[in-house]
Amino acid sequence: MIASGEDCNFEVYIISIEFTGKNTLQRQQPILELFKQELGTGKLHALSIKARTPDEQGMQSGLVQLKL
Repeated sequence: MIASGEDCNFEVYIISIEFTGKNTLQRQQPILELFKQELGTGKLHALSIKARTPDEQGMQSGLVQLKL
C-alpha cells in the first residue's frame, strides 16, 4: 500500500557541511523544493526537516548516519 494524503507524514534528517552559516529557513528551502510537487498535490501531507551540520549533529544523539 502506498500512503498519501493527510496520513502521509515524513521526517527527513540531513547532515551536511553545506548548512554551515545558514539559518533554518535557508537550510529547509532547497529540501522542500525537492518535494514541491508531492506537497502541492497533497500526495505528501507534511514533511518535517531536520537539517544540521556535522558539528551540530555531533552534539545530538539517537540518529544513525548513512553515507550515500
